[in-house]
Amino acid sequence: MKNECAENLYFFNDCIKQTNDFPNGILDFGVSVYDVFNVKNKVPIFFEKYYNRIENTLKKVDCSDFYIQNIGNVSNSKYIKLLINKLTDINNCNNGAVKIVFSFNNNFDGNPKNYFLLYFLNVVLPTDNEYITGINTMTMEAERDNPQVKIFNSNLRKKADKFIADNNITEALLLNNKGFITEGSRSNFFAIKDNIVFTPKHDFVLPGIVGQNIREICKNFNLNIIEKDIKIDELHNYQAAFISDTPRGICPIKKINDINYDANNKIVRTIINNYNSMCNDYITNYKLED
Repeated sequence: MKNECAENLYFFNDCIKQTNDFPNGILDFGVSVYDVFNVKNKVPIFFEKYYNRIENTLKKVDCSDFYIQNIGNVSNSKYIKLLINKLTDINNCNNGAVKIVFSFNNNFDGNPKNYFLLYFLNVVLPTDNEYITGINTMTMEAERDNPQVKIFNSNLRKKADKFIADNNITEALLLNNKGFITEGSRSNFFAIKDNIVFTPKHDFVLPGIVGQNIREICKNFNLNIIEKDIKIDELHNYQAAFISDTPRGICPIKKINDINYDANNKIVRTIINNYNSMCNDYITNYKLED
């Protein structure tokens, strides 16, 4: 099994541990609320938005205060900020995807208990060339049980990872039982037709933080963005498409199944360039201490 944890050290409850001791498979047990930060120059970009999502998810699963023995409540923003900074220091690594996990009633070791993990995540990013020419994707029949809550779904993750590997693609686009594309296995989905940005309806999707920023960009540039059911048999009507997620940012799509798209579409490039500017501005203005 590929180690999900990257770099040399990670946090496990109140301990710093070696990556080769990482408990792969621990998220298969209990209920695990998680999120992923994109850290650049030691800065967890858009930290406040991600923290708010974590806080809201913990409330929805009746675990707004997450306590770990010998630490106390680890679900407060100041503690998480400082710990991310410390994670970069102990690994001498200032850039990467950092995953945070709050797992409760987890009987990984045979006894139900709470676990807290923070670690650099092993991710495969598109190449520089793919950010220019676009990525290959395919549709896969699957949907999340509760798309509004960011809880780890082991079965869906394994199914999607196998599908992606078997088909040598970058992302799988989830297709529900009505034939609508809802989202990517790790991403939000957008398509462009006649200078309008379309995205699947909110009810079927885990709203992404990058996706929120895309909406802000569209508003600032007077670009229409519309939520609608995107049917698989209508994909050929769109001129361009892209996905968004935290580690990869915004990636233009070159192909969905056997349909080709324009990765250099003007609107796609406008959104990508302005999203990158938003990230850089956030890094410049970030403060570790509030």
